[in-house]
Amino acid sequence: VGLAKPLGELPFGHFHLHSTLAFNIVKVCNFGRSSTALRKYLAIRRLLLSLTDLISSLRTWYTRTLGGQIAIQRFSK
Repeated sequence: VGLAKPLGELPFGHFHLHSTLAFNIVKVCNFGRSSTALRKYLAIRRLLLSLTDLISSLRTWYTRTLGGQIAIQRFSK
């Protein structure tokens, strides 16, 4: 928290956009590959999905809008 204040507003939305783009590039690059590539793709996919969850939780913690985030997640499902 002490570091986050001097840095100002962190670009979580910008980072989320780029992580989503990276996920789509990995998905396209591994299309039609062997089973080894499929395992690597699935591992990278899990890693990217957990990374976006981590960024979302950090953004929630940083902005202190946990109630709003839960409501948005319930609405989007």
